[in-house]
Amino acid sequence: MFLDPSPPRITKRSRLEHLLLLLLRCAVICLLAFAFARPFLQKPMAATNVADESARVAILVDTSASMRREDLWEQAKQRAIDAVRRLGESDAFAVYTFDQQLRTVLGFADAAQLSRSDRVGAVQTRLAGVTPSWSGTHLGNALIQSTEHLLEQLNRDAKEQGNAVLRMVVISDLQSGAKLDGLQGFEWPSKLQVQLEPLTAKEKSNAGIQVLEEVRNAFVASTNSPVRVRVQNSPGARTEQFELQWRRGGVEPFGEKQTLYVPAGQSRIVTAPAKPESATTIALMGDSVEFDNLAYSAQPKAQEVLIAYYGPEHPDDPQQMRYYLHRAFDLTNLTTRVLAFTNSIPTNSANISLLVLGAPPTPDVTALARNLLREGRTVLFPLRDEASANLVSELTGKLASAPEAQVNNFGMFGRISFQHPLFAPFSDARFSDFTKIHFWKHRALDLSNITNANVIASFDTGQPLLAEIPMERGRLLVLGSTWRPADSQLALSTKFVPLLFGMLEQSANLRQFTHRYSVGDAVSLPSEAKEIKFPNGEAKAVSGTRFTETTLPGVYSIGDYQFAVNLDPAESRINSIPNDDLSSLGVPLGSIRDATTQKAAEARQRNLLATDTEARQKMWRNFLLAALIFIVVESWLSGRLSRGAPAAA
Repeated sequence: MFLDPSPPRITKRSRLEHLLLLLLRCAVICLLAFAFARPFLQKPMAATNVADESARVAILVDTSASMRREDLWEQAKQRAIDAVRRLGESDAFAVYTFDQQLRTVLGFADAAQLSRSDRVGAVQTRLAGVTPSWSGTHLGNALIQSTEHLLEQLNRDAKEQGNAVLRMVVISDLQSGAKLDGLQGFEWPSKLQVQLEPLTAKEKSNAGIQVLEEVRNAFVASTNSPVRVRVQNSPGARTEQFELQWRRGGVEPFGEKQTLYVPAGQSRIVTAPAKPESATTIALMGDSVEFDNLAYSAQPKAQEVLIAYYGPEHPDDPQQMRYYLHRAFDLTNLTTRVLAFTNSIPTNSANISLLVLGAPPTPDVTALARNLLREGRTVLFPLRDEASANLVSELTGKLASAPEAQVNNFGMFGRISFQHPLFAPFSDARFSDFTKIHFWKHRALDLSNITNANVIASFDTGQPLLAEIPMERGRLLVLGSTWRPADSQLALSTKFVPLLFGMLEQSANLRQFTHRYSVGDAVSLPSEAKEIKFPNGEAKAVSGTRFTETTLPGVYSIGDYQFAVNLDPAESRINSIPNDDLSSLGVPLGSIRDATTQKAAEARQRNLLATDTEARQKMWRNFLLAALIFIVVESWLSGRLSRGAPAAA
């Protein structure tokens, strides 16, 4: 009601008025938008040192027994090939496999002869001839040895040491049973980066079986001993009910089954079912991961051990030494036999393990004693009288004497060397009391002229009670008294039988049999071994007493002697090693540099460079200043135009 009507202007077409004012206002909006966009002038990204660095790369592929699961080995080969494809033109590389030992598949020198296009094919060809072994995993040994190879290669390339970096790619299932010995305290090179490529299997649970057999002496009968086994179940396992059964030939089920319950993450030690004749393999049934479900047991036949006694005594005379010697060995369930002789040398004298001289020996017996000592056997000589020392002088070539000692009431054990193998079993305080053994008579043995004589035990008067004189490969044991009741109470003591067996164990022709070895262990063979039969039926000639080709699990045989080689129990622990465990040992872990991660790293670097450039240029301030200027100009122009419009009207 207060405004005058203004009729619309009728024009032929719509047209813009005050074009300059429109442009100014649009420019203000654009300048504000540019200011908030924080623009900057792009600069080319400077080449980093990493781009110019050449790498020395060691690719480690796990070939331990746990890699036999599912398709882990195929995964490992593909990962190794992918690692070769990621290498740069100037990178040097080598490919290794490892279980307990590190083995070269393609060395640095051979790889350097290949063109980049031939690298993948060469690695494929080399890995095609490799299969997982049955050995355990020594990851620590593999990391240390491959680091040494990398440093050796770097030292050869003296001109490129400044720009070269070291990388190690470990392709493995990284199971927790892997040994990490040696990593603690190892000095890692500053340029080294260890990149882990863990392999995964679909089945996460596993149960393994291990035969527990103690070391048995050669004179212990063990052919029918029960077999104990340990079954361990992995954490988080879905199966907890299993069965045990023997197999003949490793395939055919044999004998009765035994059911056992093993909770997840725990282990159980049980006595296996009665072992049928000729059965050597026990199977664990109910577990879906089968590479560690067989264990092998071999119980070699115990050899008969022969103890020879020279002396005229009757075996039933309790006043003589022979009577107690028979009862110490013959009246047991052990495979030992006492052979007594007085005149002619026994025809099987070569099999004598321990010779006891109960009387002054004849020249033939002295010669027998020399031969036994030369072969590494033990000769025990209790001194019956003063003249007995003549034999010690004759055998050693040094003068020895043994006059009758003056005994007040009785003599006793004085100083005892419990570090010696004979008395080591008595070192515990419960068994070290020898004061109840009284000696009514003994000889004052003088071995001062024999420089290599070792007094193991002495009387309380300081005179030698038991002395050891090494001779040739064997040992002469000289006892300062006897175990006849007229001389001492030694034969009636609980220490008598263990001492005799200790003397017998020291004889060189006796060896301790162990039935259980792990794949890769060295085995001591009998000296007469000429040929060994492998579990797969193959036979191979052997020389020496050390055998190291235990590459297959199973039972190996050398005539009547057998031993079992089993999988390392640690291989059954298939859960992965946490990376923190390796980092805590000082392993310089890094990420995998494939194409995707490399592009992401470059993108992050570009973003950081852009942020830094924009922060230094601060072009947004210029745009804000220009926007303010344009606003002032627009205000002035719009005011002028508004004043001119009414005047014109």
